[in-house]
Amino acid sequence: MLTQAYPHSVSYRQTINRMGWSMVFFIPVFRIFSSIALAVDVVAESISSNTMHSVFLAIYGLLSAACYIAPFLLTGLFYYLLSHNTRSERVYYEVKLPAEFPLLILAGLAILSAGAYVNAWFCSVIGYVASEDAVYAVYYDNPRVIIDYMNIALAPAFAEEFLFRGVFYANLRPYGRTQAILLSSLLFALMHQNIAQLFYTFVAGVAMALMYELTQSIWCSVFFHMFNNQLSVFKNLAVSGRFGEDAPLYFAIFDGVVLLLGIISIVVLITHYKKNSEKQALLRSRDGLARRNVAARRFDRPLPMSSALRGALSPGMIVFTAITATLMVVSYLAVLLQGG
Repeated sequence: MLTQAYPHSVSYRQTINRMGWSMVFFIPVFRIFSSIALAVDVVAESISSNTMHSVFLAIYGLLSAACYIAPFLLTGLFYYLLSHNTRSERVYYEVKLPAEFPLLILAGLAILSAGAYVNAWFCSVIGYVASEDAVYAVYYDNPRVIIDYMNIALAPAFAEEFLFRGVFYANLRPYGRTQAILLSSLLFALMHQNIAQLFYTFVAGVAMALMYELTQSIWCSVFFHMFNNQLSVFKNLAVSGRFGEDAPLYFAIFDGVVLLLGIISIVVLITHYKKNSEKQALLRSRDGLARRNVAARRFDRPLPMSSALRGALSPGMIVFTAITATLMVVSYLAVLLQGG
């Protein structure tokens, strides 16, 4: 009966299944490329000559960024290879930054700031406390700052947005906006394989999927992702640099200002999109993005949430979730043992 009422429920389950197997493919590929970059870093640290050390460090910086991006691109390609006999949505790279772009950034930062505090509370409840020495040690060396900026801010913004918003969200969107936002965000959160980041990255995924939905372009979420990660680099520099022990106070003030401006931005955005909901379709069409909207609505009725959840229990998704859950538990136990 459900299949007759929603014939696209079958293709939805197959889509989720392909995404699950694609993420299973991602896990070993990411570890292989990370090992390659780490090997070059080990070689660089073993060289005593300052000149050769700098050369190998530069090579490591470029290679580590490439090794971070490659698994996401290969996973996206793997998904499309699995989908060769079915219709798939393409990634939309049109440069489209609307006038409300700054408000979207502030609103997103406010949401993530609130999510970070909830995430920190959760970590304290489960006893997950990372060593600050391990977190900040790399920031004393200037070349390392540049490398970490590339690996934390630049590379993830492009690579992760390409896969999770560009490929996964775009291909889930025809089955319903809410379902696409939640499931692409869940995949994004599980990808990090860290229980201490699970809630925060899920919230981040929701915020960036909404940006992609509202702007009909990947660039707003890319720039937001890059700016948010850049803030984490800055905060690490502040802790290990001139601000030292006073850094938490400045962070609290900064977060408070961002939260206030973000709340104002959210109110303004809600008012703006509510008043202009009918105009948006015309604006998208005038900018040449109508085909994206048509693709997003190619099914007359989105799947009910209950059906979407049942369809998500596909073999590929179950295997990927089981693997990431195991990795998260192992990491969590390692932190507890180290703390003990």
